[in-house]
Amino acid sequence: MVLLLETADALDLRARRSTDPVQAAQLHQHAEERRQEAARLRSRLGALRRQSPARRPAFG
Repeated sequence: MVLLLETADALDLRARRSTDPVQAAQLHQHAEERRQEAARLRSRLGALRRQSPARRPAFG
């Protein structure tokens, strides 16, 4: 998830530096797609966490 968010930030930075408005728009779109994917992953992980019983760490 962190990698997706970092990639989105990098894509936005590239978009801001681009002199081509079409390329900048496309890069911003790709960045938003990465953020949406990260949000979906966060949601799925939260759902899995709520489904699994709490586990206590095993001490030896």
